[in-house]
Amino acid sequence: IMETINEVTKKNQTKGYRIEYLLDETYYTNKHNLSIFDFKIINGKTEVGVGPSFNYSNGRFAWIFNSENFYKDKNEVGVQYYFDTFGLDLNESKIQLKGKWVNILINAKWADEGFLHLWIDGKLVSSYYGNTLAGTEKIRLKFGPYRNYMDDATSKNIEIPDLKIKYANIGKSNNCDEFWSSCKELIDQLSTNPQAHFAHAIIICNTAPNKDTRCRNSGWPQKKIPF
Repeated sequence: IMETINEVTKKNQTKGYRIEYLLDETYYTNKHNLSIFDFKIINGKTEVGVGPSFNYSNGRFAWIFNSENFYKDKNEVGVQYYFDTFGLDLNESKIQLKGKWVNILINAKWADEGFLHLWIDGKLVSSYYGNTLAGTEKIRLKFGPYRNYMDDATSKNIEIPDLKIKYANIGKSNNCDEFWSSCKELIDQLSTNPQAHFAHAIIICNTAPNKDTRCRNSGWPQKKIPF
């Protein structure tokens, strides 16, 4: 389910988002990916790339978002944008992400000098400062489960089980108070520096024009966060 083109957010706008989901505790992804929600980048009226996304892949949750580094290439539907990305490999021993209702709040300024903050159940997970809409004009929220890379499972005769997931309280607003009762508690967790919490590691993926994507562990938390 996605925003219509008349409802998408334009460059230089600041928005808050809320997504609440319930994923069965027994569900497990083996050799494929489940997208719980994501954003799509738009130029004109056309989706040209993938924005931030919240995924469950091979039994691990990840919050993935773009850096300011990208290149453009043509495919069968037109010009597409391919970004280098940051990915937080979230630690379920520190934050529960299945078997209960999970509340995700996002505050984003989609701009050259923007920011992207994410809280889960009122706890700051990620705070990023930088170009959040590099080279593009608009962004739309899409939610509802879909799975990809399923050939990796079926080619090995791995069964992909049925999925049970519920959503509630999906919204976008200019005002945090419209969908959270203690916004000051959220804001007080921020600083002028980037942050990452409740993660095993931060993974940096660099996508080259030859479609060769190389990912590496940044070394966090042993090293300085690389944002």
